[in-house]
Amino acid sequence: MQAGFQALRGFCPMNTRRQYPGFALAADARADVRRVEALWEEGLARFGGPWLAGPDWGAADIMFTPVASRFTTYDVALSPAAEGLRQRLMAHPFMAEWCAAAETEGHVLARYER
Repeated sequence: MQAGFQALRGFCPMNTRRQYPGFALAADARADVRRVEALWEEGLARFGGPWLAGPDWGAADIMFTPVASRFTTYDVALSPAAEGLRQRLMAHPFMAEWCAAAETEGHVLARYER
């Protein structure tokens, strides 16, 4: 995620404190979403889930949790398998802790508050 999916990262900055129902993605961001979705579906199918590399939450899930956050914030429609993973990633205790900490953050960058 750090070096890839530039359109998604640029068009949909991570912001756990906001949600944009019905948000319209740019075509290149949609292409990034489809690629992520394919990667998630492949990992779930190959390793049997419920996490990307099998039964245990791990590094691949950690790497893609900020993506799940973007999908949540920008109301991205996903396949059933990818949506299930998004929900699991967002419900993970570490993500819940991260989102709770963000709620207490007093510094807001206006450029990320569309």
